[in-house]
Amino acid sequence: MTTIARALFLLLTSDAGRSELSVGRREPLVAGAVTDLVLLRRVELEDGKDPRVRVVDATPVGDPALDHVLVGLGELEGKRLSALVGHRRLDPTDLLAEQLVAEGVLEERRGLFGVRVVPVDGHQEEALRAHLAAAVGGEVEPTAGDAAVLGVLRALDVAHRLLRDHLPGVTRRQLRDRIDEISQGVPTLDAVRRSYDAMQAALVATMIVPMVIAGS
Repeated sequence: MTTIARALFLLLTSDAGRSELSVGRREPLVAGAVTDLVLLRRVELEDGKDPRVRVVDATPVGDPALDHVLVGLGELEGKRLSALVGHRRLDPTDLLAEQLVAEGVLEERRGLFGVRVVPVDGHQEEALRAHLAAAVGGEVEPTAGDAAVLGVLRALDVAHRLLRDHLPGVTRRQLRDRIDEISQGVPTLDAVRRSYDAMQAALVATMIVPMVIAGS
């Protein structure tokens, strides 16, 4: 199963097996998994800029990482999105890594500071970047999943850095504006569009300040 959370894991993992961010990947991966579950109609977001998340169908989806998050959301029923994206109980990082190792996309390497997972097959990530760039450029019709992945990258302010090689001549501002345009133009559930807006707000609230502090 190709999921938003999986796509974000690939995009946010460097060739050295580290986060592409100055802080960890938990928040964007949880955000991606929650959006996956919205698309799969397992959870709903209430109205508002910082909505509460409600499980409407606890049936497993068959993906270990998403099922882990789904069970956790049931245990944390009623909490607001901003409190959930950074919650340790929902962190799908290890499960996503295990899946990708089992598929041969990543491999475990032991170093001085423990075990890291590093890419051994960069074709999936490269194809993903090319596809997202094509969606931005209007060469392919963006899906709800594309909009969600791009929205998370925009909120983290890494979209241009990750996609610029595939988008020559496109400025950071132009890319941000185009991602916003895509989010409004994708024909999908209103709940998914609200999820996009809420995820951006939650990620900015929980991650941008720590990233600025870490980089100062």
